[in-house]
Amino acid sequence: FLTRATYNGDRDIVIGIPVRGRNHADTESLMGHFVNMLPVRLDVPRGGELRELVHATRSVLLDALSAPDIRLEDIAEMRSGLDGAANSILYHAQFSFQDIRDRITHWGPLSHQRIDIDQPGIAEDLNLWAVDRGDRGIEAALLYNSDLFKEETIRGIVAHYERTLAALAQDPRQSPEIAMTHGDTDKTKES
Repeated sequence: FLTRATYNGDRDIVIGIPVRGRNHADTESLMGHFVNMLPVRLDVPRGGELRELVHATRSVLLDALSAPDIRLEDIAEMRSGLDGAANSILYHAQFSFQDIRDRITHWGPLSHQRIDIDQPGIAEDLNLWAVDRGDRGIEAALLYNSDLFKEETIRGIVAHYERTLAALAQDPRQSPEIAMTHGDTDKTKES
């Protein structure tokens, strides 16, 4: 949230989080891709400590995850009567985290394995994807719409994100403004 607030200048941020779409017993035995995109909204505060922002983010995220059955399509339909950008923007970026450490890989004679696939394009402006591989650490990738962003801008965003994480690890009591200054880079977008 903090990095996104730095780059768009708006502290009212909505991030799309994909969640498991098998919340009912009647879908448990079905094969297929069941995912719901959950918009998570946070107003990045001014002042205070960075760790307070982390706690607020956690609280907002847990609140959103408590209602995974609210479909993005239903939210879009409810917003259809709004004017301008309020009608068109459901989320600013996407974040996906997968913990694959204890994932079941065998069902009787059947098994599956994870296949890494390069994604040539995305539907969102930005998509931060991370996967916890246990002993191999956390692997992450930032995917972006090349019609909107220059490669050097994305490299700057990644560098800023890494510096913000390092700043958080070094001193979680600092303010978000100080953490955000750890990565002043070219924030321009192509139009």
